[in-house]
Amino acid sequence: MPTYFTLPEAKTKINHHVKALAPFDNINIGDYGIITSYYKIGGLYGLNVKWDHINIVDGFSKSYYERFLEEV
Repeated sequence: MPTYFTLPEAKTKINHHVKALAPFDNINIGDYGIITSYYKIGGLYGLNVKWDHINIVDGFSKSYYERFLEEV
């Protein structure tokens, strides 16, 4: 089961730049994005990443964020 961020954790990540560590739909290893917002799931939060090269926003739980993204 995925883990999620607390609201203070999610807020500190806004506008951070990230790099993909694994490929997924239309995203290649090494692609860059920016954390644009957070979303609420129950009492916790995930992060939305807008990718630089394509008009796609992907949502990430904390566990997926830590596994598939690197802050740059």
